[in-house]
Amino acid sequence: MTAGEEGTGALMLRNDTWAAGIVGLVAGRLAESLARPVAVATLVDGELRGSIRGPADFHIAAALEASAVHLSKRGGHAQAGGFSLAPEDWEAFSAAFSGFPRPFPIDPVAAIELPGRATIDLVLPARYLDWALAEQIERLAPFGPGHVEPVLVVTGLRLVEARRVGSDGRHLAMRLLKGSEAFDAIAFGDPAERPLPAEGDALDLVGTLERDMFGGIPRLRLRLLDYAHTSASPVLARRLAPPPAVPVAAR
Repeated sequence: MTAGEEGTGALMLRNDTWAAGIVGLVAGRLAESLARPVAVATLVDGELRGSIRGPADFHIAAALEASAVHLSKRGGHAQAGGFSLAPEDWEAFSAAFSGFPRPFPIDPVAAIELPGRATIDLVLPARYLDWALAEQIERLAPFGPGHVEPVLVVTGLRLVEARRVGSDGRHLAMRLLKGSEAFDAIAFGDPAERPLPAEGDALDLVGTLERDMFGGIPRLRLRLLDYAHTSASPVLARRLAPPPAVPVAAR
């Protein structure tokens, strides 16, 4: 049973044959791919138990509190929560929860997250992609719901190699150049049908900066959310914009 299938409101899913241990996973995967709140419930010992996951513009704990009249138990935080209720209350709870607006609580200046879009925290040329930047980002940790890791757009990289990796080829590994220095990037779950960029292509990359070990040596790499050819990149206009004028003090 579902509610809120259209629009950007919460999607409510119930299947009484599902194992209770998977409802959080299902809710998380759907919320990530659809960029909308998703509640998934199943029947356990005569009551419905469920999990909810959602984007940053929807405060799940606040929404559960606002619909508490339909629930026997509830708990959570900004982007994740759990609940229990009587089966006969499911329809009323679904109608109430899927009816909450986006953003929730209402904020006239907050942007609604949409599928296929990422919130960018910083656009920077590749020369700034270094250990000093990694240490500054690490000072912001720990990251989690409500305090996500900064997402970067990195410009000025040129591709050396792109190849499919993993047993089913669902991941994309890249080696790039920033100046004369090699730099690696990895995209997990990249669509296999997406054509690979060619050697020498200039790329803009979107992702998070992470540390890992390669051959026993620490290295930096980008964990990719997306990438685009520089000539067609969404940040092209920003890169070509003239620098702001600096006012000259009168003498």
